[in-house]
Amino acid sequence: VTLDGDTQLPPGRLRELVGIAAHPSNRPVLAADGRRVVAGYAILQPRLVTPLPLPHEDTFFHRLFAGQSGVDPYDAASSEVYQDLFGEGSFSGKGLLDVQAVHAVLAGRLPEDRVLSHDLLEGALARCAVVTDVTLVEDAPFHAEVAASRVHRWTRGDWQLLPILLRSLRHPAQLPLGAVNRWKLADNLRRSLVAPGSLALLLAALAGFAATP
Repeated sequence: VTLDGDTQLPPGRLRELVGIAAHPSNRPVLAADGRRVVAGYAILQPRLVTPLPLPHEDTFFHRLFAGQSGVDPYDAASSEVYQDLFGEGSFSGKGLLDVQAVHAVLAGRLPEDRVLSHDLLEGALARCAVVTDVTLVEDAPFHAEVAASRVHRWTRGDWQLLPILLRSLRHPAQLPLGAVNRWKLADNLRRSLVAPGSLALLLAALAGFAATP
């Protein structure tokens, strides 16, 4: 099981994940070369929910950006588009791993100490399933500077994956990323440009308005 330092594992959740992983249709099946998962899943990614904040910790930023807090299985049911449409979800670093399958697929395949945003890439290579009816608890940032630092780290990691994405296009046998997973990596790069692009358009619009006689 992999968890972040601020991730809470409620009682019984691990038992549920192990039961899901043990189902025959979810057990990972490796290709003949032992380097690809062709059926089943080597990683199970639970759904993350935001806990109710303590009164002395609550901030306006948290209320504005954290979304719905608390665990309500009736009002907060959700799905994962990639899982529903393509049978492969996105790994975000918190979940249950089949150690043998993950080691077989990833060993020696990625550069050591050079992949910051490793979660999505690991899930793409080892096949990840998002389990939306099992929840882990992880708090959202309470202050803007914490959120900005997190986004900065994620953006750096996403752009570090660009050479790996290009390598998978040139040498698909060495790094077998499907079209959907390549799209996920490219879409992260696109999303990282939305904020600076919006700012640039705003400044350009203001400059044009100021230059209008």
